[in-house]
Amino acid sequence: MFLIKHQYDIWKVIGVMVITFLFLMRKIENVGEQEGIVQIDYLAIEDTEHPSADKFDEILAQILLILNDPELDAAWNSSSQSSAEVLSLFEQSCTADTELCEKAEFNGTFSDEEKYSYFEQFQFLVNEVDEYAIRGSTVREVLKQFIVNSFKSDRRGSAGRYKLTLNLGSMKYANEYFQVLTHEMWHIVDLGSLQGKSVKKNEFFTEFGKVVFSVDDPSLEFYRYSRQSEKIRKSGLSRKDFCSGYGMTNPFEDFAECHNLYLNHNDVFRSWAKSNDLLKNKYNYLANLYAGNALANSELDLTAKSGEWRAWDTTRILE
Repeated sequence: MFLIKHQYDIWKVIGVMVITFLFLMRKIENVGEQEGIVQIDYLAIEDTEHPSADKFDEILAQILLILNDPELDAAWNSSSQSSAEVLSLFEQSCTADTELCEKAEFNGTFSDEEKYSYFEQFQFLVNEVDEYAIRGSTVREVLKQFIVNSFKSDRRGSAGRYKLTLNLGSMKYANEYFQVLTHEMWHIVDLGSLQGKSVKKNEFFTEFGKVVFSVDDPSLEFYRYSRQSEKIRKSGLSRKDFCSGYGMTNPFEDFAECHNLYLNHNDVFRSWAKSNDLLKNKYNYLANLYAGNALANSELDLTAKSGEWRAWDTTRILE
């Protein structure tokens, strides 16, 4: 009898432990469940009230001013410094922001002025994204490598969770660099900054076959607007329901193309979203993430375009 009672007590303890374990696992799975990104309809705000400031034009004007004025090149240095201590433009930028400079790598042939210009634009975008975004980790925290190559490649740019690469030799015009940078920056935000907390994974949206997204990952809300899964678009959609033709290829490019359109061609995106419910959802997703802030309007003349016109690639929308 003693042995039987002892065994019963042991199984009772084991049962309590199993129930406790299952309860804790359930709690862990649910950690991080959150409301969606979209809460405010920013399209209901009048155009005149939309806080889109042409900030990139301003920073670019400042960069060009310094590049075209030799006296400003040396403004950082005091007259008491020796010539050996005089810092170049790029070195000045690095001294002012060592955190980002340590992540930057330039491969190929670059003048000091070119390095300065490319780094300043990169720094500007990182600062703006981190200042505006109200969810997720900052780009500064997530990004590990920023690489700029002067030579050609089969792609103008690429990015994952922690690394962003741009290939200048494959670009055709001046403003393309910043727009490709904006597009690729979103992959860092999407895959690196916006993270769920649940240990339970979503199996319909994978990162090219890898099950990595938590069920509460904020990016899933955007993906589901247009897709049933990573590889399957919702039926009945056409090009007019996307920010570009390229954005139709997969949810990650759809996200990145809309990001560039929202930040750098906000007026165009806003115009399309007013007459398309799906684009309205995508516009408001980004507007809510950035608290209604954007960088620039492109002032693209859409009068000669049909209501269903979409560029193949938003980074070349003004080519």
